Amino acid sequence: MIFCGHIGEINTGGIDPITTVCDIVHEAGGWVHLDAAFGLWAAASPRLRHSLLAGVDRADSISTDTHKWLNTPYDCGVAFVRDQASHSETFRFEAGYLHLNPDQRHPSTLNIDISRRSRVFPLWAALRHLGRQGVADLIDRSCDHAQQLAARMAKEPGVQVCNTVTLNQVLLRFEDPTGTDHDAHTAQVCARFQHDGVGWAATSTWKGQTVLRLSLSNWTTSSEDIDQVAASLAQAHRATGR
Repeated sequence: MIFCGHIGEINTGGIDPITTVCDIVHEAGGWVHLDAAFGLWAAASPRLRHSLLAGVDRADSISTDTHKWLNTPYDCGVAFVRDQASHSETFRFEAGYLHLNPDQRHPSTLNIDISRRSRVFPLWAALRHLGRQGVADLIDRSCDHAQQLAARMAKEPGVQVCNTVTLNQVLLRFEDPTGTDHDAHTAQVCARFQHDGVGWAATSTWKGQTVLRLSLSNWTTSSEDIDQVAASLAQAHRATGR
């Protein structure tokens, strides 16, 4: 049995009860994998790690991206696997031209690619530049921006904040003033917001409804930028409703 849990669900940023999940799955002899595409980086924050990621060290494998929250080039991802033998056996294959020495570590035996760009270098450069405190500051700042945006939009008539803002994700739904089609109105607000160019976000589907999904992760974003984004969204909502 393999259980796949979330650390930072793609729409809401929600986090599964990791400790409880590990207790149940491990008792049944199963494997716990955590999809932590961006949420794992909350562990870098002393403010967040204990309240949100307690028990993460008990997972059997974790996957995360660095091209999201660390702003490295696209396709830069990392996998952590507790059982080294299970990891290497999963991808093991043999070909005479590869000349794989069993006494040496070969990245091609640890993933599905034989050849790929050295994405470890930009990741190393980002971590080397930011340092432990720099990464923590980036995470905390992004989460603060999400809270700021949610608080601003919650005050706007006809705007619903659909998620509990846990990390850096904010889901918004814009009510059609005519009461006709909230999904279509939300999509129109999104299109106008994109056209205005103050910020950028796209729609998603949450519980069968169209929502605007905002993910706050850019290292250059400031509190002033968030105020401008909130104003642009509010203006798009009012203008579209005319």
